[in-house]
Amino acid sequence: MPDTSGLSSAVAVAQREDSQWQAKLAKLIAAKGGGMEPADFHRLVNVVFHDVEAAVYDRVHQEMWKSLRPVISQLADDAVTGMRSESGLVLADVGCGTGLASTFLLETSLGNRIERLELVDTSTEMLARCRQRESSWRRPATFRNGGIEDLADRSVDVIVASSVLHHMPDLQSFCSHVDRVLRQGGAFVHLQDPRTGSDRDPVLQERTRELQQPGAVAFWAHWPRILRLPFSAWNRVVEWRASGYLREVNRRLLRAGAIRYPMTSGEIWSVTDIHVEGLPYAIGDGISRDGLQRDLPGFTNRSWRSYSFFGQLPSSLPAEFVERERQLFQQKDPSGANVAGVWMKS
Repeated sequence: MPDTSGLSSAVAVAQREDSQWQAKLAKLIAAKGGGMEPADFHRLVNVVFHDVEAAVYDRVHQEMWKSLRPVISQLADDAVTGMRSESGLVLADVGCGTGLASTFLLETSLGNRIERLELVDTSTEMLARCRQRESSWRRPATFRNGGIEDLADRSVDVIVASSVLHHMPDLQSFCSHVDRVLRQGGAFVHLQDPRTGSDRDPVLQERTRELQQPGAVAFWAHWPRILRLPFSAWNRVVEWRASGYLREVNRRLLRAGAIRYPMTSGEIWSVTDIHVEGLPYAIGDGISRDGLQRDLPGFTNRSWRSYSFFGQLPSSLPAEFVERERQLFQQKDPSGANVAGVWMKS
């Protein structure tokens, strides 16, 4: 008889994680006077948050996108070495946001093989802004308001998910759709997710100390990833709140009857960034290679790279640290705050 112990263990872990995040969100819903089921609440808060964020997303995340262009280029090179087809590939950008990940990927060696795009996002406002980039791609594109579950079986050759995995409470379910949607020999590319254990990594803390005042690392270790932003980006977060950014999220949720009392920023991010550590109602601890391997049993990990080796995005580093960041990335140093990977469907 086949050995199913590994599969049984994976199912048990997934069920435990599912129960954990639903229980935490149930507490938050009760505290805010709502009556929705956790899964429905999670879906609604994410849609509302990203609809509001869409208007300022590209401006607010300038540091992130400056940093991710070279990461995406490297991941594309890693993926090409395992691709069987030379041309005519279909790319699905899941959680596409404003379309920047697809834009960058189309500039790469892998992008030269892409013939058509599928853009998927649960936020209609994000999709509207993504459409504005379509003319620059010079390839036909289809836009879908939904999730990966809305893509057809064996319909794409490449899936890119940028800043997506840490939003997904049920990673096993998400990965099962990756398997369902990808054709044989296809590539799943993900990036800009928090690395499991980064907040406890002494190497990362030591490097971060170089950018901080003495003693600041002790505080840094307890900050959630959402607050470990470059200083200029943190100023923008303050500006959002002052201008009503998160108040608008609350206003829409109150009007929808999802809550009776406004949520704090940490409570909102607990819902949207459910795998980020340090948030009061999130399950936390980031994304790991072992966890994804468990959830992608029919895939081979072609590439696993960390980055943000000094606790900040590379584009935000002082000039004297930029070359060190680049070298550590090329050496596949494991102690970055963020992770990216390429998985090939066997």
